[in-house]
Amino acid sequence: MGNNYALEIDGVDTIKLKMYDGIVRETQGVRHVKVFKKNLLSVGQFDDLGCKIHTESGILKAEKAILW
Repeated sequence: MGNNYALEIDGVDTIKLKMYDGIVRETQGVRHVKVFKKNLLSVGQFDDLGCKIHTESGILKAEKAILW
């Protein structure tokens, strides 16, 4: 993290995120790293899942594209 040092992944799981409007969403494939003091979400992982990322006024939105 900023020092080109790889950290060990302790586990991979599904988490629930409560959105600003109260809706609870699940995000799969979240990696847990014990040495982190804060929880982090990878924008790159959302991109890999086909999400569109928007930021404005300090708010990040990750929207899943719907294929018809």
